[in-house]
Amino acid sequence: MTFADKLSFLMKLTNTSNKQLADEIILDASQISRLRSGARKPTRNAEYISAMADFFADASRNDYQQVALAEKIDGLFPLRSLSRAVLAGKLLKWLTEEKQDNSEDEDSGPKYNSVGTFWGPTATTKAMDKLLSMALERGEPTLIQMYSDEEFVLKGESADFYKTLPDRLRELSDIGCNFQRISRPYIDQDYIFSSISLWLPVYMDGIVESYIFPQLLESVYHRTIVVIHGIGTMVSTSVGNPSKSNLCYLFTDEAIIEYYAEEFNNYLSMCKVEDLVYKNKDALNRILHFMSMQDNINGDIIQENYSLSLISMPMQLYNSFIKDEAEHLYDNLQPFMNQRDDYLEGMGEDKFTDIINVLPPEVIRNGKAELSITYDTDMERRYYTPEEYRQHLLGIVDLLKKHKNYQVVIANTDKTDANMIFLYGDKKAVLTKIHDDLSLMEITDSELIMIFQQYLQQKYHLDNYTENDRRHVIYFLERLASKIIK
Repeated sequence: MTFADKLSFLMKLTNTSNKQLADEIILDASQISRLRSGARKPTRNAEYISAMADFFADASRNDYQQVALAEKIDGLFPLRSLSRAVLAGKLLKWLTEEKQDNSEDEDSGPKYNSVGTFWGPTATTKAMDKLLSMALERGEPTLIQMYSDEEFVLKGESADFYKTLPDRLRELSDIGCNFQRISRPYIDQDYIFSSISLWLPVYMDGIVESYIFPQLLESVYHRTIVVIHGIGTMVSTSVGNPSKSNLCYLFTDEAIIEYYAEEFNNYLSMCKVEDLVYKNKDALNRILHFMSMQDNINGDIIQENYSLSLISMPMQLYNSFIKDEAEHLYDNLQPFMNQRDDYLEGMGEDKFTDIINVLPPEVIRNGKAELSITYDTDMERRYYTPEEYRQHLLGIVDLLKKHKNYQVVIANTDKTDANMIFLYGDKKAVLTKIHDDLSLMEITDSELIMIFQQYLQQKYHLDNYTENDRRHVIYFLERLASKIIK
């Protein structure tokens, strides 16, 4: 490396501008610019080089910076044992040595193989993409550990990567890989929902052990650590806005893999298990438990459905369908359904918000409207007849007219996935996913539940729900019911 290359590397590593460095070492910013471009060559004994070494030693005390320096300067790993003065001396020697590349000196110390150096807004995704590809190519079971408190940049290449991430993790799971993930405390709403959108599909498949680090971390420097045992490790660090100051390294050396595995395990020892995931019959039993309102719940209830909700089904339709075709569901839910009106009245000022998705009349007439209760995977898919769907719509209208605290929101989206969210006061959030099987995630962390509440309130403007909204929903449902049967 030339002096210009080394100077540019150090300035990028420490996020230092020309003016900032010039002010620190008492030079003009234009001189720094010429030194970085190679237009000006420094003399070997120039005093400002020593000042630079002092400055960069002070500015390079974070782990990610030290790992980056270890890749460039012989014998500096690990750097935690070096004092600031020793590090400054090493930097001064490196800046003033004349050879073009320190890799020419075969006896200078241990070499650490870096598969790649990445920087900029897509640094983390590029490094993780490379590391996961290496694991898939190896095709052997191993432990994969992931920790991150960085923000997710869901744009461009990064968005494309995160769309494919759940499928790639499932491929690794099929190989026999196990996963552990640590997330940071829930203190930022944007982080929460980015994290949920990325990881929820994998959580719901039950292939990731999820943990939360219970302490607030330093808020300026953020990092990501991914360790794939026996294959490689990546460490990514961003300062403030990751789109401007993200630096990531990918290593395959066993010593470095073990180093970061130890750091991950130190975090893990202080974590708590984040969520509970249930599958198939266990998931169904939990859904029935919550739907039957067996817990003593205070506060608003919100449920987002992919169809019409079971609890709004009129009793005549409920009895004829559920009792005849799903006796075990009938036995669990019948006590609540018999007392549904009393339960809604007993909620007092608390609201029960039912977010539903309705279908166009032609779809209903063609028998393509599925009953949501058939998420019981032992049952055959069951679809409404046009008359049954009409009855259910009018049943919702009846509840709206009888109970002022029951409110319905018609989702303005073409919801194609069979996922649902249930929020029970501030006690529980229940997320269900129906794909080839049924999965349920039960969340009890109060901060995350609050974020879900805020998310649904903002998405559907629940705080601004008025009597005009109620009348509009009643009009819409009655009109749709009239169009179903010609």
